[in-house]
Amino acid sequence: MGHVITITDQDNRKLFKRQIPSGAYPRVVEAVKRTLLEQDERLKKVTYVEEEKAFRVVFNNGNKYLFPRRYLKEQDDGSKVVNVRIVLYGFGFNAKLASGKKMDVMSDLILHHCEPKYEFYEKSRNYKEIEQKSREKGKMAGKRVKAMRISKGITQAHLSEMTGIQRPNLSRLENAKTNPNIETLSKIALALDTTIAEFLA
Repeated sequence: MGHVITITDQDNRKLFKRQIPSGAYPRVVEAVKRTLLEQDERLKKVTYVEEEKAFRVVFNNGNKYLFPRRYLKEQDDGSKVVNVRIVLYGFGFNAKLASGKKMDVMSDLILHHCEPKYEFYEKSRNYKEIEQKSREKGKMAGKRVKAMRISKGITQAHLSEMTGIQRPNLSRLENAKTNPNIETLSKIALALDTTIAEFLA
């Protein structure tokens, strides 16, 4: 004889129902708890409020925050936000600017700046160090892209055609003048028949 586990969403819709053997019950409960905790860090809705120069963010658990655009100055060129889209299964969003540039934001960055109960909220100095190391790693990735492109005998112009990334942007990336996002590195990795990990190792 086991236990019947039923999981519903916030609107009480049944997501999962199964009979679990008694011995497996504690493990299943722990796994469900972990999943629910992860769900709390997922985004449900994101909109940009021009008057506030901030993103209005709603998480799956119902928490709402106003995330100021000033926290993204490394990615922000100051042009108008034209589109906002939730990505990475709800663990982040990107904002497309009128200039064509994108700003990528992870849910933990929002919590870091806006949620006092969040583990890293009060560790700003440490966070800045981590952010700096992340930028340095991104710039190193550009140098690795260049080395791998040359080793495969591919010109910058050809890589631009293969990826759809403008040649000036590739040049800036390869010369460590910009910090590439995961989407950009993913396109390049596919074109060079490698993995993102090779650029970030």
